[in-house]
Amino acid sequence: MNYARTICWNTEVPAMTGILNLKECSDMAYRYTNTDKWADEWFSGLKPLAKLLFMYLCDQCDIAGFIEINEKKICFDTGLDKQGMAKAMKEISGRLVKSGDGRFLYIVNFIKHQKNLPLNPNNPAHRGIIARLEQNLELFGCQAVDDFLKRGFKGASKGLKSPIGNGNGNGKLGDTGKGVHGGKPQEPSAWRDSFDVYLSECHKAVESILQDADFIVQQQRFHPDIDIALSIEKAVADFWGTDAGWKHKRASRTARIDWPATFRNALNLRSNQVAAKPSRPWGYRIPV
Repeated sequence: MNYARTICWNTEVPAMTGILNLKECSDMAYRYTNTDKWADEWFSGLKPLAKLLFMYLCDQCDIAGFIEINEKKICFDTGLDKQGMAKAMKEISGRLVKSGDGRFLYIVNFIKHQKNLPLNPNNPAHRGIIARLEQNLELFGCQAVDDFLKRGFKGASKGLKSPIGNGNGNGKLGDTGKGVHGGKPQEPSAWRDSFDVYLSECHKAVESILQDADFIVQQQRFHPDIDIALSIEKAVADFWGTDAGWKHKRASRTARIDWPATFRNALNLRSNQVAAKPSRPWGYRIPV
């Protein structure tokens, strides 16, 4: 019988039971592993040391699939020497994405195999994953959380319009094609064929979002040191309102652009953040 198992150090129980030895697992993470991986064409084709390294990275990464490259620790924990580690890393490189500074790795499809797709911002178990993805946008040269998930979804379910939907953490992707907007899959709109149409939609979205008091108040609470309006305008001027931003959106499979999500993600990038001017205390007088 093959089923996902929950592994916690030396404790192994079927994940379907929901039973964990909390005393042994209180200070450590636990992960799902699919016993069918040994029949997977890619995994079964790896050399033994590459299998070891890949399983090690999956065990040691954080809840979103990120891990810092620490050669000494990896070699110590696995028994690999540097040369062996380099060969094994090269063999599994197709399932890894390296950060711009070369210090971190992102494991493609990790979130999927941990049964956490589609991500749901209302699910407490998913909020930490979404936060980690947002924190690493700039480090991995991404503009939106979907960029990470698209890498992990290469060749995945055809009906899926957006990896972020109304999931509950049970790992069922579904085949409805519902995305962040819900409903039936939409036909590609005119913005895909015309930069002018795209730019018009972008400007209308900016005007609308800047008039959304609830959005501004919420984002100001999350980013107390930046000017929300100016930061959004900067993101549009520098990227989303340009030909590069249009091509970036066209590369996605979405039929309708989720501008609020785009602007939320943009505010997390340091390159877009405009510092808020300090408020002047009562009685402050400009020196003359």
